[in-house]
Amino acid sequence: MALFDIHNPDAHPDYTKLRTAEFPIEKEIKAGLEALWTRYEPYADANFRQEFSRQPDNRFWEMYLTVRLLDADKKVRLKAGVVRAARDFGPDICI
Repeated sequence: MALFDIHNPDAHPDYTKLRTAEFPIEKEIKAGLEALWTRYEPYADANFRQEFSRQPDNRFWEMYLTVRLLDADKKVRLKAGVVRAARDFGPDICI
């Protein structure tokens, strides 16, 4: 599922602006975020997309840092590999 598929009435204005992307720069930013999301999705919390719609800045950095760690050949644990009781507690990035 795409990062911007969430329709949230409580969404941050920046998320809403990118979700509807009218201008070329907005479309470019949105495409870049979707590309990051395809790499980050297996490592994300189940509610990441919902939270991204509310806190795009905070969640962007979480996603970006994880992808950069992957680019640096660091081992990052998939959320599916974390014990269910611990998936939504502790650090968001499991290295």
